[in-house]
Amino acid sequence: MNLRTSLFLVVLLGVVAFFVFREDPETSVVEGGAPTRLFDGLEANDVVRLRLEHVERGLQLTLEQRDGRWWIVDPVEHPADRGVVDFLKSVVQHNLIVPLTDESATAADLGFEPPQAVIEVTTRSQDGEEREQRVELGLADFDQTHVYVRKDGEMGRTVRNLLNTMMRNLDEFRSQRAIQLDAGRVVELHRTGYEQPGIGFDRIDLTLSAFRDGPRWVATAPLNAALDPRVMDALCGAATFLPIRRFVVDVPDDAEPFGLDQPWWRVALNTYGGEEHALLFARPAVDHGSWFMQREGQTAIMEVLGTSLDPLMQPFDALLDTRVLQFPKSDVRELEYEGTGGRYRLRLGQEGWKIQDHADDDWGDAAIADATLVADFLDRLTQTTLRAPRWGDDAPTLDARGRLVIATTEDRVALSLGADPFLVQREGEDVVFEGEPWLVDRLEAPTATWRSLQLLSVDEVRVQALELSREGVTKRWERSLDHGIWTRAGSDEEDRDVLKVMDGLLFLRGKGALPPGTGPLARPIDGRFVMDDGTEVAFRVGLAQDDRGVLREAGEAGERRALLAYQGLHPRLAGLLAD
Repeated sequence: MNLRTSLFLVVLLGVVAFFVFREDPETSVVEGGAPTRLFDGLEANDVVRLRLEHVERGLQLTLEQRDGRWWIVDPVEHPADRGVVDFLKSVVQHNLIVPLTDESATAADLGFEPPQAVIEVTTRSQDGEEREQRVELGLADFDQTHVYVRKDGEMGRTVRNLLNTMMRNLDEFRSQRAIQLDAGRVVELHRTGYEQPGIGFDRIDLTLSAFRDGPRWVATAPLNAALDPRVMDALCGAATFLPIRRFVVDVPDDAEPFGLDQPWWRVALNTYGGEEHALLFARPAVDHGSWFMQREGQTAIMEVLGTSLDPLMQPFDALLDTRVLQFPKSDVRELEYEGTGGRYRLRLGQEGWKIQDHADDDWGDAAIADATLVADFLDRLTQTTLRAPRWGDDAPTLDARGRLVIATTEDRVALSLGADPFLVQREGEDVVFEGEPWLVDRLEAPTATWRSLQLLSVDEVRVQALELSREGVTKRWERSLDHGIWTRAGSDEEDRDVLKVMDGLLFLRGKGALPPGTGPLARPIDGRFVMDDGTEVAFRVGLAQDDRGVLREAGEAGERRALLAYQGLHPRLAGLLAD
């Protein structure tokens, strides 16, 4: 047989095979009619129940929506994987069916006696009316990308994604998270039981009851204490995203071999809506690397890795809030301290920080506080943490030396402060911490050290004139706008004597606070800067006694008074007025 004959026979065999397969109803069926939606009028958000049955894989599964979450309700009860359910809902909403017109195609030919798989979809309208639609799936088509379907006795084709989704096993429909819950909805956490790290180790009591109080977490057991909200949020996150390693058994004959008849420990999360999600844990041996887990009220037993549980099993002292400043420093509006040296408070108002002493059962006049000093104090509070928490029989006795109250517009915390050794205890809590000695040292310093020593800070570029007056004598100096030269009023020559005091006046700063009860300044010289917008900045320089009774130079500007850092300013100003 020559080559030409061989080629002819190959082509002829191909043509025959084409017509055979074209006419074989088991491999190809003629389509006809316009495609329509496989599930008529179905919207994914209206789906409330899905029943799946796959004969070949032996899968019979029912999924239901409960309170916005999807659950497997048959053959076991378990939260469903949200991603799988959402994909399945999208498929049943968007898949199309193309009718068949080949009358020679029988149900048996296309795999419907019995069906390869069945899906029933139940929807619920806004008025509560439910509707169920059933679709049977047959064999895959010759192209392997479509599958035959039958609905209400009519056969057609649809894309194969529906069958592929149903070819998963039961575990693939389960949620791989231990609890199907948003961690932000947790308002209470309760933990009971024990952990034993290894053979020869003592049991660790895991008792913990805590609740969310606004942005904070507070423990009520094993004792009253503030908990670190960052650690508690991480703990709740670890519980709600706890990954399941494997599903062990759905309905055990006996829970004793798994230790869950008497769990080692239990954790329960409560939500704003009053729901409780509880998990039970046990392991077959002390040194075993994984734990058996069971949802309280359900039979299924699962396995989780011990490393996944580490955040959930942190001891109580690791959960405590060790911050001195529990609020953002920008939220602090008041600091009040009462100690051996007296009582005072710092308050932030529209005019900045002010300080007041408390005496004779009343608050005295407010003086302007040094804003930089207060800011530095709050910075240091933010960076300071407490150490070595102790409670119960191990807690030392705190001999309170002072009491500090830190307040925002909406919240406050009070601290009792000891001295030697330096201890700290929040009022209303049972834990005693070790603190930092600098805190008491700073708070016990004289209140005058909080007062602002910056009397003036004037931008020279905006100054037009300076006036000084004393005992009826007034002199004026003017600053030329083009060259910035200071001249005495009525003169064109630069006055170098006024330049010698100008920096001291523009940045008039104190070196120490005036003692309480200091009267008017002696030998006062009044001054004022006239600004380019017509406003005036007034000040006074004179003499006053310091806390040792020594007469020193002092200054005033508005409410601020202080002994001056620039010694010799008063005689220089007096010389300018006498000249």
